[in-house]
Amino acid sequence: MRIRGIASVVTLGAALLTAGTAQAQAITPTGVFGPQPTMTFAGDGIPNHSVMVNVGGTLVRDGSKSLPGMGLTAHQRFVGPDLLNNGNGIFFAMPGISANPPSGPSDPWATWNVGFYIDGGVGRPYTYKLFYDFDPASGNAQSGHGVVEFGPLTTLVQGSWNMGMNFLDNPAIPGVIVPGFPSFDPNAQGQYTFALVAFNGQGIESGRTAIQVNVDNSMNVIPEPSTYALMATGLVGLVGIARRRNSKNLA
Repeated sequence: MRIRGIASVVTLGAALLTAGTAQAQAITPTGVFGPQPTMTFAGDGIPNHSVMVNVGGTLVRDGSKSLPGMGLTAHQRFVGPDLLNNGNGIFFAMPGISANPPSGPSDPWATWNVGFYIDGGVGRPYTYKLFYDFDPASGNAQSGHGVVEFGPLTTLVQGSWNMGMNFLDNPAIPGVIVPGFPSFDPNAQGQYTFALVAFNGQGIESGRTAIQVNVDNSMNVIPEPSTYALMATGLVGLVGIARRRNSKNLA
């Protein structure tokens, strides 16, 4: 995996909210963004250089460490270029149906996945909820998201899920709360938001990390800083080539 970039703090949204207040609010990118080489999202080769983790890293596996307890990222499904991002938790993906099984015309999966990482703390039996978005409209409230609940946890839980996975739109699956969800449409362009939230024994929110995935067929996206650097280097090279050619023509 390639590790690059310096972590930057995202301060969008409140760090600590009650569960009821948070439910009524739209999910916005929240946390500390940067490389997390220890987070694998249950798959070798899943990019871990652009990960949003909970602010402060207060949820830890043991008291002697100050490790981020939760992480979210978005990436291409199977082989493909990394998703571009704006350096602050907003990722950019193309619409379309993945060509890799089990995806297909009758069971369409997106070309991108969301990876999550929960490092449950020993002696801290938090309950965690992963909120996920099927509605391409902007600014969707957290109360309109699907929810998968984990815990109380004292162990590591991680994974990489595609929104086309059948259990995410099936309200009959235990532990999944789906408020009238339709099936996910991988061809729909729009804005999708995701949040990983920890709740203490009293049901009060104790930590949060969140990201956004913009699906846009026009590819009118904002490259991350490293992409700008590559573009600038390429332009300098092209200028040099043009100058050499002009010198030869004048000679």
